[in-house]
Amino acid sequence: MLESAIANARYAADQASAPFDERTLVVSEAYVDEGPTMKRFRPRAQGRASRINKRTSHITVRVAQPQKTTAEEATDGSEGQPERLPTRHHHRAQEPLVR
Repeated sequence: MLESAIANARYAADQASAPFDERTLVVSEAYVDEGPTMKRFRPRAQGRASRINKRTSHITVRVAQPQKTTAEEATDGSEGQPERLPTRHHHRAQEPLVR
């Protein structure tokens, strides 16, 4: 699926005569939707029949080139440094709870 999405992006860039570098692509969206269900019947005991649902799905993968924001374009001297992520418990109070 990912190779197909990259090939589609390459084709779209060729049609638009835009510069294209597939190494910079990132997955912007990936999701699965329910597709049509094929309904079949299976014989059961005493002349009965039970239904078998053969489910299908639609898989969507979208790729895009990352766009720089104005904050990333401004040089702040931190080039080469990894971006620091917020701590996991930033919402907790600093002082311990008294029980």
